[in-house]
Amino acid sequence: MKPELAIIHFNPIEQYPPVMNFIKVLEQENLRSVVYTMHPPRHFKLFSTDSPVRIFRSGKTDRQRRLGRLLNYIQFYTSTTIQLFVSGCRSVLYYETNSFLPAWIYSRVMKIAGRKIRVFCHYHEYTTEQEYENGMKLTAWLHKKEQGFYKNLSGISHTNQKRSSLFTAENDYKNEVIVFPNYPPSSWSAGSAVKEPNGLPLKLVYVGALDPDTMYVKEMAEWIKHQKGTVLLDIYTNQKAGNAIQYLEKLDCNYITLKGPVEYYSMPEVLKHYDIGLVLYKGMTPNYVHNETNKLFEYLSCGLSVWYSDRVKGIDKHSQQSTFPKVIPVNFESIQDDLIDVTLSPANGRKVFFNAESAIKTYLERIKTNE
Repeated sequence: MKPELAIIHFNPIEQYPPVMNFIKVLEQENLRSVVYTMHPPRHFKLFSTDSPVRIFRSGKTDRQRRLGRLLNYIQFYTSTTIQLFVSGCRSVLYYETNSFLPAWIYSRVMKIAGRKIRVFCHYHEYTTEQEYENGMKLTAWLHKKEQGFYKNLSGISHTNQKRSSLFTAENDYKNEVIVFPNYPPSSWSAGSAVKEPNGLPLKLVYVGALDPDTMYVKEMAEWIKHQKGTVLLDIYTNQKAGNAIQYLEKLDCNYITLKGPVEYYSMPEVLKHYDIGLVLYKGMTPNYVHNETNKLFEYLSCGLSVWYSDRVKGIDKHSQQSTFPKVIPVNFESIQDDLIDVTLSPANGRKVFFNAESAIKTYLERIKTNE
């Protein structure tokens, strides 16, 4: 039987937990689907599915040379476009501009053949026109084609209301932009207890990629070193090299430990041992200024309080210090003297509940009602 939904995700889905959560719900809903994506780096555990969802992978992200990267694009676009015609799917969801080309070719050809294909688009990030123009030429070209195709789309979605509003204003988009948030599985909240710190040392954790240019890696690390053991930080990352890793190794701080990667669905078991989750983005672009990052919801779902940069305005609406888990804005360029006291100050507990399944099912209903 023909699949009911085709998903195109140029980057490996293993690096995008919200997409893996989406696919798991498709399985639960018994919605016949196909997913087109790229092979992940070798150190990633391959995400697998059961019927009725099938995953096709083409291209390898481990190719670093220019010719290899070009081959990735050619291989992915050619394979995915052919597979779309083989599938005969009537609904296509593509993620981000770099996934647009196969959906565009497929829908255009099928229209000529007299068959209407419903195409939906979801953006993980908000990208300004200037960023497109200053970025990779192929992506900029695809975006111009994509903008011309917006009027033919059955739906566009962003991860939060502010990004949706910015997109609408910059693209003069007349239709409603769907808000499709990135929440962790509901089991994370259901199975987690509220973490009220038991005094010093405070146990901090950071999960994800590190970049000293766009994140407060150095500022946080130097502050922790000066605390002389009252604050401990464990970092879980796939990175084994790079400027951030070199800096941390050179800093030689006994209170900071590089733990290596953690598998996404194992995070609740890991995070329950910590007090504070860190969000270190500097907020250098509109995308990050208005970011309600996955990490925020993941930490809170596991009962942890959160420290985040006061420049990331997207998290401000979640900021609060009256109950645990707390969400505390921090000036990482000049960390306040009373940060530890504010974090430890007595407060009642609250159960935070975020539900990826509910958000995904609501989004699927929006797709179905557009038939």
